[in-house]
Amino acid sequence: GLQNAALFLLRSLVKDSAAARQAVSNGAVDRVLAALALCLKGREVQYSGLVALRYMLEAGYPNRWQDSLKTVRANIQETTLQAKVTHQSDEGIHKVADQVLALVMPRFKEVLCWHFQSGWCRLGPKCTYAHGLEELRSVGRGKASGKGYFRGAFAGGA
Repeated sequence: GLQNAALFLLRSLVKDSAAARQAVSNGAVDRVLAALALCLKGREVQYSGLVALRYMLEAGYPNRWQDSLKTVRANIQETTLQAKVTHQSDEGIHKVADQVLALVMPRFKEVLCWHFQSGWCRLGPKCTYAHGLEELRSVGRGKASGKGYFRGAFAGGA
């Protein structure tokens, strides 16, 4: 419905990094998180919202939010992980969710999960460790490896 159309439009607009930074300054991250939380079952809403989040995070986060970054990061993590759980069999959502998580979580999927290797991981899709070699991210793949501006903002970098 309307949320899907709005998120699709936002997703298209924030491909431009200047537009993405402006959207972040206008509170778009919180609005996208709220839309994702309201419409957990809607596949297109989840996908468009996650893609929009990824573009906004890659474009950079304003320094004036430094005090609330931990809260925002936790909300992004929880919402993104919930999308992965709700849409466990959807490869597209998993891929974009992993890209978002790589921007906000240190060492996301850079190490194999010991529990999964032993036969079972109770966290399933919420696990931040790789469940197999195909999920393993290598450090040094640019923004997907968490070297974007948003990651630097948490570490006190640029």
